[in-house]
Amino acid sequence: TISQLINDGIRYINLGELNLAEKCFTAIFQQNDQHPDSHHLLAIVYLQKNDCLKQAEHHLDIALTLSPGNKIFLNTLGSLYSKTNRLNEAKQSFQKALEAQPDYTDALYNLGHVEYISRNYLDALEIFQTLLTNTPDHSNALNNLGLVYMALRRPKKAESYFQLAL
Repeated sequence: TISQLINDGIRYINLGELNLAEKCFTAIFQQNDQHPDSHHLLAIVYLQKNDCLKQAEHHLDIALTLSPGNKIFLNTLGSLYSKTNRLNEAKQSFQKALEAQPDYTDALYNLGHVEYISRNYLDALEIFQTLLTNTPDHSNALNNLGLVYMALRRPKKAESYFQLAL
């Protein structure tokens, strides 16, 4: 069944068995090629394979056509754009995901990270602070906030966030 193939595919992703995961998700298309979650999960497989980024984008486009505005799909698309150094497109995707759910932790973190690597430190600061208001123990956000404070030449403040991240 489709749900069993999805569960198996997710298990294979978690085990790092990407070729087996790919087979599960492509098998679903024989039953239903309009299954948005299968396209999204296959895109995740291709995103993790690194040399299949065009296929990842293709399946994300299909997933978003079938399920427009899906925050999880938009977040994954933003991650793909970020990975391919298309930072403005990444920001737009993360912002669209946040329009669907303003406190969506993954999209907030990813948007903050893109703002940081784009050297928009004050924007990154605000985003990570917002994320930490909702999820105060998010160690990656705490660490990145420390990096932001280092970039802003506030080493003592940075050190306090690095300590909290541990």
